[in-house]
Amino acid sequence: MDVILINGIGFTEDNIVPQLGLLSLKNVLKAKYEVEIISFDGLNKNSKLIYSDSVNDNINMFVTYLLNLKTPIIGFYTICNTYPLSIEIARRIKIKNNRITILFGGPQASLTAKQTLQTYSFVDVVAAGEGEKYITTLIDRIMGDKNLEAVPNIFYRLADGSIKKNNTASLITGAELSRYTVLNIAEYEKLRNGDKVNFIQNIEAGRGCPYGCTFCSTSIFWGRNFRVKDVDSIISELRYFYTNYNIKKFRLEHDLFTANKKYVMEFCQKLTVSDMNIIWGCSSRIDLLDEGLMKALKDSGCNAIYIGFETGSQDMQYNLNKNITVDSADKKLLALHGYGFDLTISFIYGFPDERSENLRDTIKLIEFLYCNDIGKIQLHKFIPLPVTVETNKVINDLYFDPTDIDISIFQKSHFNEDIYNIIKENKYIHSCFYTFPSRIRSKYKHLDILITCFSLSFNMFKLSIKYLITNIGILTIYLDSKIIIEECYEKMQSLSLTENFDSNCTNQYLFKLFFAIADYEKKQNTSQILNEINNYEHDLFYFTYHSNELQNYKEYNVDIFSAVKNHEIPKRICKKCKVKFVRKNKIVTLSRCTQK
Repeated sequence: MDVILINGIGFTEDNIVPQLGLLSLKNVLKAKYEVEIISFDGLNKNSKLIYSDSVNDNINMFVTYLLNLKTPIIGFYTICNTYPLSIEIARRIKIKNNRITILFGGPQASLTAKQTLQTYSFVDVVAAGEGEKYITTLIDRIMGDKNLEAVPNIFYRLADGSIKKNNTASLITGAELSRYTVLNIAEYEKLRNGDKVNFIQNIEAGRGCPYGCTFCSTSIFWGRNFRVKDVDSIISELRYFYTNYNIKKFRLEHDLFTANKKYVMEFCQKLTVSDMNIIWGCSSRIDLLDEGLMKALKDSGCNAIYIGFETGSQDMQYNLNKNITVDSADKKLLALHGYGFDLTISFIYGFPDERSENLRDTIKLIEFLYCNDIGKIQLHKFIPLPVTVETNKVINDLYFDPTDIDISIFQKSHFNEDIYNIIKENKYIHSCFYTFPSRIRSKYKHLDILITCFSLSFNMFKLSIKYLITNIGILTIYLDSKIIIEECYEKMQSLSLTENFDSNCTNQYLFKLFFAIADYEKKQNTSQILNEINNYEHDLFYFTYHSNELQNYKEYNVDIFSAVKNHEIPKRICKKCKVKFVRKNKIVTLSRCTQK
């Protein structure tokens, strides 16, 4: 084996498929070299390599596995949350065999290239930015005379120990991106474990974002250089997978696919008149979506849109250079929902300059979305990524507190003392694991857990969530239930590494958290309507997840059937309403009945 490329290790089944960038690099290199991509998460998922609950044992297993491949070059794809683990694996590889050349690439290494080489002597080269144009030349030089002077975009160590950065290569244009299209599905086939029903094929639609949000590293990594592949090229890729592999679900990977309306309209029109019966998703900004574009997207098969809204505060929109007009956005979100798009709306809280009134504005918008049946809401705690404007505001005040890290990037079982030491020894490189003094972050430390709980539970517990929001409010619910939420957080963090690999364990704790919050608020508010709603949802949950019955009958003192049908909170107590739960082909439905 000439080159091994390692996908970031997340210890999670959500990370089994390699990054598209790695697939692209392999596609370029395989013309000349024998290359393999290693997804340790994928190997564990398919029982080719079994994780233990010991991080140290897993690292030793990774190192042994890689050394047995007898390769001269190992490249790591890096993102912020897996960076310390990649560093520790690289360190142990070099101890065992210092003849192996260690390459780091990807966003995290690119943003911290000089500091990484200065700090970690076992890292030989950081390949910054896009690698397709120069990766073959880099491998040629490493395999040959070791002279790296003519290789663009790389950082490396000179004989005297100083760090040199070579000239920057020009970015790949949108038209050129099509040359690097990966049509070899083998990497997906061996990792998706036969799940053809739920499998979604990722296709790179382009790169870069033209906006300059101050909290985001994307604009720094790509230099705000927005590119998209040719329309016909993307449609040709869709057709290839549709025709040859009968794949009907796709995700167009791009930070902001809809930035160019003329382009997107052309793409939608050509896809609409094609003979492919597919559905697909993309990312967008809400202010880019007008009525005409919404309709074109829907007509072409787009069924899912991810929208980074970030904050419901107009002041913070300006402060973060996001610049969405909040007042008109709610109507657009409702219009998107009306078209039937599966929406995921993402928010962030705990920014350096955020005040209580700013957070209230964000929560007000989140409450509006829940009450209008938009339930896939994400709330993340601000992560101080290297080099960004927002991180630079607090860089001197950062301190390490593992209980104040967004749960999406920190799970206690994924870390050991060696990795903690890596994080603690360089806060600049590993700033994503740090926090800073903030009244908002302190008072609402795990508000993200509450929103994750509500979003996970929304489809099943919609009426209770609407009642709690309408009559109590999210911030009051959080403060009322803070102890319960903290206990849930601790239980989630106490899960072992192998338990954490499967998200179902975490989900069960979040469901239990919802029951605990609803029970607490029922006792505090003594609402008979909430009690009846909660009884129904308990029955639904039990019938769905813990019963083998094909049907069951229940009765309530509210018209629960109409409430569920219309997604509305019952307005009054009434005579007994009898309903029937029915299970057919794993689908649970509710019907009104007059007799048992």
